[in-house]
Amino acid sequence: MNMHATRKAFGSDTLKTILGIPVLAIRWDDAIALLTRLVAERRFTKVSFLNAHNANIACTDPVFAEALDDF
Repeated sequence: MNMHATRKAFGSDTLKTILGIPVLAIRWDDAIALLTRLVAERRFTKVSFLNAHNANIACTDPVFAEALDDF
């Protein structure tokens, strides 16, 4: 999900860094409500989840890290 737009809705304190990868830490119900609204508005949004494997790959693969940075 576009973390830059979402940060505005949930506040700057939701931005966290995991192994150098910026992520939004928002509650599950807040994320579902946001996605429901975006679907209703027919707005394009990228959604991704950062798991341990992806975070580790991003630490060693700059191309992969750059792809994650596009969310």
